[in-house]
Parts: sequence; structure tokens; C-alpha cells
Amino acid sequence: MKNNKKSATVFGYTVPHGYALCLQSDCSLCNKCTHYLAASADGLDEMETVIMPSARNDGACRYYKEKRIVSGAWGFSNMMRCVKSEDVRAMRSQLISVIGSQPSFYRYKRGEAMLSPERQKEILSVFNSFGYDGLAFDSYASVVDW
Repeated sequence: MKNNKKSATVFGYTVPHGYALCLQSDCSLCNKCTHYLAASADGLDEMETVIMPSARNDGACRYYKEKRIVSGAWGFSNMMRCVKSEDVRAMRSQLISVIGSQPSFYRYKRGEAMLSPERQKEILSVFNSFGYDGLAFDSYASVVDW
């Protein structure tokens, strides 16, 4: 069965499915919080996860996440094409170790999942350790760090 669900967007950015929403406009942090901003997204379902007022304590909220725009990257297939055949096996092994699993390695390599700035640094560090410098990921875009 194909999922025809429209993505929820706010300020041109897609809100992750199931992202907790905050409706507490009286919170002093609301205008800087991704959870509050996500609640204003177009295309939200009628039933979404909502952060309750009890999450706040003395002006602080345990779910507060400041809105931050980052440069996300997708794919490193082109980078892997630059790797000498004698380095491929060892490099793939190190990358899988950094990324966490073989399936995740291939998802990231093919560009099916976004690479956070931190993950980009980890991957570039592996390439650099093998002497491959000045490489770029397959594509980049500015995204909200949900």
C-alpha cells in the first residue's frame, strides 16, 4: 500500500513525521523552539504527539530544542569512486564502524538519509586518514536540525 501522506512543512522545511509539537504560546522559549515552530506547520495530521505543560519547570522545558539551520549532506558515492581499490575494503570497514551498521552505511552512501554536520566530519576524517582530501558529498542543503 502506497503512502500518499503529504509532508508537513514550516518555513519551507519538512517536519519529521511524529515530531512532538508544542502549543504553549505562553512559554518564554516558544519563539526559538523547534517543537513550537513545528506546531505551525502546514499539512499536520489531526492526531499528533503534543508536549504537555508539565514538561516545563521554572521556565525551563526538558524538550526545548533551539531552532538551528545546518548544512545537511546526502550521499558519498562520488567520494567512494575516488578511493583506490587497495583502500576500499579497509575504508568501508572503518566507515561502517563510524556509522554504526552496514545497512546504515549503504543508506548514507546512496543519499537516502541526511548526514548531519557532525556525521559529515566523522566521515571526512576517515577519508582524510587514508590520504583523501578535498572531497565533497554528493549534495548539500540547508535544513532545520530537528
